[in-house]
Amino acid sequence: MPKRNRAVERPMLMSVAADPPPPAEVAQPAPAELARPAPAEWAPQTEKEFVDFFLYLLKAPLILYPGWEDTFRDQWDKVLMERMIHHKDLFAQKMCTEYEAMLYISSATLVAPPSHDWYVIYMYLFRRWNKEAAQQIGMDDVPEKLNMNQQDDLARLRQWIFKGQRTHLKEKAKGISQETAKAPATEKKLIEVERPKLF
Repeated sequence: MPKRNRAVERPMLMSVAADPPPPAEVAQPAPAELARPAPAEWAPQTEKEFVDFFLYLLKAPLILYPGWEDTFRDQWDKVLMERMIHHKDLFAQKMCTEYEAMLYISSATLVAPPSHDWYVIYMYLFRRWNKEAAQQIGMDDVPEKLNMNQQDDLARLRQWIFKGQRTHLKEKAKGISQETAKAPATEKKLIEVERPKLF
């Protein structure tokens, strides 16, 4: 039986009213764990890093909120293009693209309304890739720049998505994903253990 990956704290995106405090038993990630944009460019140094790099760019799955995994299949070409454009930053910062983070938040809002901060983060990202639509609906309440807490929340989400994508690729390389349909329920819940709580 494969070893379970250590549970990763993921940011809360939504709440019905005010943002509830996280459960006492769940440790909050230390500020040092947030990967700030790296000034130095990352480049694969070994053959394995080179292979992992291109596998991620081309094969890493699009992670969306549970139950809505098929929502943005038509966005795959755009996802690939964004990965290619920002390929040097992905491994240096160990984060997925902001475009993929936007799609994840969008899929989560189909379940419940976002909190104020996550609304601001989503609309900030939405305006970047949908400028005409943003102008039509009006976004005067959305700042031009995220505050520090919002930047950290977005960084945590991007790190969590990146880690989940890498985990999927490693499992697939070991042949684990090919046995998912026949695997016991405990194996199928592997990704559930790591999924951040949104409510």
